[in-house]
Amino acid sequence: MSIDKDNLPKADGQENLTNAPETTETNQDAKTSELTAEDTTGEAPIQIHGDSAEQEMTEDLEKLPEGVVPDAEEMKEQKPTSIEKDFDENADQDQAQNEDEEENEDEEQTVPLKDYDDMSLADMVKEAKELIGTYAPLKLREAFGNLRDSFRKKAEEIEAAAKEKFLEEGGNAIDFRHDNPHGTPFFDVYAEFRSKVDAHYKKVEAEQEANLKEREAIINELKALYTEPSENNSHIFKKFRDLKTRWHNAGRIPKAQAGNIFKTYYFHLDNFNEFLDLNQELRKMDYEHNLEVRHSIIDRAKALLKEENVQKALNELQYLHRMWKEEGVPVAEEMREKTWLEFKSLTNKIHDRKTELNEKLQKKQQENLEKKRAVIDKISKLIEGDLPKSHNAWQKKIKEMKGLREEFFALGRVPREDNQPTWDAFKEASKGFNHEKNAFYKNMKAEQMENLEKKRKLVEIANEHKNSSDWNNSVQVVKRIQAEWKKIGHVPRKYSDKIWKEFSQANNQFFDRYKNRNNEKLEKQKENLDKKLALLEEMKTAEKPKDKDALLAWINDYSVKWSTIGYVPNGKQDINKDFSSLTEKFLTDAGLDKNAIAKAQWESQIDRIKTTLDEDALRNLKYDTRKQMDEVQKEVTHLQTNLAFFSNADENNPLFKNAIQNIENKVNELKELESRFDDLRHINLDALEQAQDAAAEREADAASEEE
Repeated sequence: MSIDKDNLPKADGQENLTNAPETTETNQDAKTSELTAEDTTGEAPIQIHGDSAEQEMTEDLEKLPEGVVPDAEEMKEQKPTSIEKDFDENADQDQAQNEDEEENEDEEQTVPLKDYDDMSLADMVKEAKELIGTYAPLKLREAFGNLRDSFRKKAEEIEAAAKEKFLEEGGNAIDFRHDNPHGTPFFDVYAEFRSKVDAHYKKVEAEQEANLKEREAIINELKALYTEPSENNSHIFKKFRDLKTRWHNAGRIPKAQAGNIFKTYYFHLDNFNEFLDLNQELRKMDYEHNLEVRHSIIDRAKALLKEENVQKALNELQYLHRMWKEEGVPVAEEMREKTWLEFKSLTNKIHDRKTELNEKLQKKQQENLEKKRAVIDKISKLIEGDLPKSHNAWQKKIKEMKGLREEFFALGRVPREDNQPTWDAFKEASKGFNHEKNAFYKNMKAEQMENLEKKRKLVEIANEHKNSSDWNNSVQVVKRIQAEWKKIGHVPRKYSDKIWKEFSQANNQFFDRYKNRNNEKLEKQKENLDKKLALLEEMKTAEKPKDKDALLAWINDYSVKWSTIGYVPNGKQDINKDFSSLTEKFLTDAGLDKNAIAKAQWESQIDRIKTTLDEDALRNLKYDTRKQMDEVQKEVTHLQTNLAFFSNADENNPLFKNAIQNIENKVNELKELESRFDDLRHINLDALEQAQDAAAEREADAASEEE
């Protein structure tokens, strides 16, 4: 019974495989860098038991380069084979698969998609190290390409920002230098990746060249079996089976030679089969062995019907068809159709499972596509309408964005034709969000730098007052700058702790002193008391001027020294009376009357205030003078009221005359006090200070002219 030639669907589902093994390939990529990948089934070889003992069949076979091709004349002399094709002619065409197609089938080894643009440089270095330690180099080509582009883009952005800041601070563009501490680590890992890829290609190339030599040797030995038969039948058959096993296990060869090598092999295989037809004993042995191989393959195909991983079953089915073609042809005529149809039926059932799987995958991928589009839409809506105006509001948006990104990457694959558009849409939406976020924080950074300058000024004020003893004034200033500090807002994080520490330390130092101001004041007053006591002793022992005017100037100098010392503790104020008594004694001893002494003391006080520009002393003296004026005015009013008792008294009455004299004295005293108060009111400390500064400048100018 004859069997029509059967073209089964490709076992691996690849529709772009060559259908005509009789012709050489003309569309293979000539690039040496595109080498063929290894078989990806991951299954151990099937063990076939026959006369040649156990033969281990590997699944690593490939379409091969131009090798040993028979002479044209020899090809013409050969008659067409009489054996009908009871196998899939394209069973060995799976070796034309390129590496990328095999990678796409391997779901478990797919490198997960990530948005590297959103990573920091340090995270990209870490990611590169993790990738190269987890996946095969060939699977990382796209990932490392994207990672490299993102790294360069991020590094350029950081350098541009650093240069902009450098120029804003007054730097010269020619002096700008930028050191990227992550550059060398990243490109070291990238160089390691390239090195591994190159090493892989070199290894594959060497292995394929060795496999090519092995297949050429097999072809020559196969040819010798029927052109130079010198052994007995059992030896010839064993040699033939060994050659077929060696061919099956030989491995992949360069693409350029694949077509001719396979065509040459099957040419000589057909010739050997015709040779077998002339030797019934050898033919019978070959039929029996091939039938046993077919039964083993059929048993394995039945087991594949129960394989849960459909893609794994399809990969192994492809391998079984290749082995059927290489190990299971020919068989006895009565078994050819029966076994082939059984194997075809099992193949169709397994392919039906692939169709079912594809439908489920397509449905799942379409669902993933809709979900990913929904996520992208949510990302776009994050920046629609009014954008956040504060850091906290943006942090909420950033948290939402992070959740959406995680949701996007957690979703599975989408249809292949939608994969790149979906990824591009996701990156575009993410880019839009990041642009708005970065714009906000860039503006916020400028605002924070302004806030930093404001806070630095407050720190200067706090330092000016931390040692102040002008409690009433300084406590108000410090409270005011604390309130201003709270209103200013954030500063860059790297300055935040430092400037707050400076500000709080200055404030704490002031308030610690403020809490203990009474103790501090008392200690200061004790020091003042000791200084005044020392000054009194100095005045007592010093030689006094003989001239009255010189004496008045001498006393005035000591009065200035006395007033600059400051207050003394409560209960020790009598020392001021001691000073007044001592100066009065000096003036009395010099022959000055009471009025002259009072006038001299008053003028001394005025000169002291004008010299020291002591605003507190001027204020206190005004207060004391006004108080004295009020008291004298009350006394005058009281005495004038008492005159009513002398309405009928004689002018010569001693009591009446005394009352009139007292009133006159008080009125004169009041006039003197009013005159003194006018003197105080006309003292302009600001004008005096300006005059002193001008005089100091004139003296400095005069000194410079003399030089």
